[in-house]
Amino acid sequence: MEIVKQEEDEQTFKLVVDTDEEALFYLLKTYLESMKEVDIVGVVKEHHLLNETEFYLKVKSGSAKKVFKKALSNVKKDLVKFKIK
Repeated sequence: MEIVKQEEDEQTFKLVVDTDEEALFYLLKTYLESMKEVDIVGVVKEHHLLNETEFYLKVKSGSAKKVFKKALSNVKKDLVKFKIK
């Protein structure tokens, strides 16, 4: 997965990647929706034949990038708990 475009300021964070990462971004979206800092979170796939997926996050307070990284960390922690042996 390569990042095609990354835009950010203090309250917004946007990523566009060159692959079909809908599953990963929807998983992150689920975690982010329950966080009090989050105002808007969304995933956009313009067309099923295009290999680009867009992720957008806007927070009410704090740094959007820090909130994104916190959600990634939480996902990782939960996935480690469910290791299949």
